[in-house]
Amino acid sequence: MTFAPSGALYLGAWDRGLYRSRDQGGHWRDAADGLPGPPGTGVRTLGVAPNGDLLAVANDHGHSAFTAPRASYRQEDYRPSDYRIYRRSGSSWEPLFKLGQTPGDEPVNGIGLLPDRRLLAWGRNAIGIADAGLTGWQVAPLRDMAAGPPQIAADGAIWVDRGRPGHSEYWALHPGEPDWTGPKARPDERFHGFVPVDGGDWLALTPEGRLARLRHTSEGLSVLAVHAAPIPLERFAANAAGHVVAGARDRVFLSSDGGATWDEITP
Repeated sequence: MTFAPSGALYLGAWDRGLYRSRDQGGHWRDAADGLPGPPGTGVRTLGVAPNGDLLAVANDHGHSAFTAPRASYRQEDYRPSDYRIYRRSGSSWEPLFKLGQTPGDEPVNGIGLLPDRRLLAWGRNAIGIADAGLTGWQVAPLRDMAAGPPQIAADGAIWVDRGRPGHSEYWALHPGEPDWTGPKARPDERFHGFVPVDGGDWLALTPEGRLARLRHTSEGLSVLAVHAAPIPLERFAANAAGHVVAGARDRVFLSSDGGATWDEITP
């Protein structure tokens, strides 16, 4: 989910398509015009590019396996996915990057902003950081990363897990370094899902699903406040005024005070 620069709230669903609300979740309408595939096409994630463009990661085969490598797809259960990044253009969507132009040779799992406002994309076997014009990627390959977004430490390092179920193995990509290092012990403070808000601060999620307000300076990230929601959060969106819409599983919540209090607005 994300707020567009127009103020509209967009909500994508793994198997239910894409919806838009212009009254902060009071009413919802279909917004999938221009996205490929049949009704209910999977929308993996949404975001806003550094230049303000609204972006969606969508699949033109409906929905498919999220974490399995291509070699392990079972034909009777899944169709190979072709996830691409799309950009909102007028009342429809246009392809921005095809699979071959995105990080690695696997489908894109997600996109998000870094605290320095560059666009981050990740798949199973690589992450990529886009240039300012969204025309190319700085790609950092690393095979067999676990599902879920990379996490950012206070010093700006990007952390991922390469482990198997029940056995984690953490690797880091430090600012200015071309290669990953690891396995190594990860720091306690890590965040993902960065959204800019008024005052130059950021909102982001902790590994426990809590909402943190952060400040980014030349020395790194500092924590200003942390708020818990009714349930641990998996994703959220916020506008510049600090209105927050957050979700987990099949529930959606709204906060008008930066995460201190919440109301449920599940459509």
